Order: sequence, then C-alpha cells, then structure tokens
Amino acid sequence: QRGGWTARAGLQMDYFTYGLIGMAMVQGFSQMLAEIPRRVRQQRAGGAFYFWRGALLPFPALLALSQVWTFLTLILRVGFFLGWGALLGALITPRQILWIMALTGVGALGMGGLGLALSALESAGRWGWIADLIQVGFSRYMLITNGVLFPVRLLPVWLQPWAWFSPLTQALILARGAAGGASPVEMAMAWGGLLVLTGALVLLGWMGAAILNRPPARRRVQEGLLPSAEAAPVSRS
Repeated sequence: QRGGWTARAGLQMDYFTYGLIGMAMVQGFSQMLAEIPRRVRQQRAGGAFYFWRGALLPFPALLALSQVWTFLTLILRVGFFLGWGALLGALITPRQILWIMALTGVGALGMGGLGLALSALESAGRWGWIADLIQVGFSRYMLITNGVLFPVRLLPVWLQPWAWFSPLTQALILARGAAGGASPVEMAMAWGGLLVLTGALVLLGWMGAAILNRPPARRRVQEGLLPSAEAAPVSRS
C-alpha cells in the first residue's frame, strides 16, 4: 500500500512549514531576551528605545501571527493537497518518495549550514544584511531541528503524535482513502484529527465572538451586569 508513504511525504512538507514558524518564534523570543539588558541600559542613558534593526516583535505577537497564518492557510492547504495527494499516490512510487525525502533532507542540511555560516558572518560584523534577508525565509536553526526530528520521521505515520493534528497529513490520508489505498488506522487518525481541529476552530471562533461582542464596562454597570466598583476608574482632576 502506498497510503502510508503518501501521508509521510505530506507530513514531511508539514514539518518544513511548522518548523519555520516554530523556529521563527524561538529565534525572535531568544533575540528579544538577549536585547532586554542593552535596551534598559540605553534607556537609562537617555538613548532611544527601539526594536533591534526594526525586525523584532514581542513573543506574544509572534505567537499570534503564527496562529493566524496557520488558520488562514488551513482551508487552502487542505483543498489543494487533497488533489495533490491523489495525484502523488497514483504517479509516484515509494522509492521515488524516498528520493524526494532524501533530497529534501540534504537541502535542509545545506540551508542549515548556510544559516550557521551567515550567523558567524553577522557576529563578525560582515554581510549582516544578507543574513537578515535569509532569516526571513529560513531559520538558522533548521540544521538542528532536522537532526532531532529525522529519526522520528522513520516511524509509521500513525505513531508520530503531531501527525494526528496535521491538516496536510489528514488531507493526504483522506485522498488515499477515497482511492482505496489508506489503512483503517490511517483513516481513523485522519477523521479524528479533523474533528479535533474543527472543534478547536469552533471554540476559538466562539471565544473571539464573545470577546468582540462584550459591552463596555460602563454599559454593563448601567445594565446591572457589573458592580460599580469594577467599572473604569474616574479620573481625578
């Protein structure tokens, strides 16, 4: 059966997408922490309080942006890869998929080495602007993450815990199931993961609507929904 191989190829692409998002968050957070002492000293000396090279965002903002990106691309990715997964399972053999995975791994190692080299150049004060451009699309820690995750990728797809919540993997498995190539375990994993994701999206939407529709404190006091002591404090002149 090629269902497992097809799903594993899709999971390989998901690693790359979510790996970039996660490493960007880690990188931004670590750089922000490293910059705090220098910013505090600079502010005490009367200097400006600025973002490092105009590129840093606070960690909560990075986290929010990564979540927004994930949910915005969810529907597009599932729709596109349903068709792509069916085509892949029909035209590409497991040996060819192994070659694709190997080339992807070599490319990731190469980009990781390039990122580490650019980091060294940046630390030496040379070609820093090129390093900044590269880091927009590729993380300097890609080499490390690929080395850590590669042994896990060799497991069957249903033994990889994050595959249960991977929209791309679920789409590929369902596409293979429609063609009769996915195992019952894979189909159960895909439907269960889709139900969990759908429930999470509904819950997030309900919470967002509740927050947006929440009336101001002054109106809630007037309607008796909030004690007056919890209302917005009155400014003293």
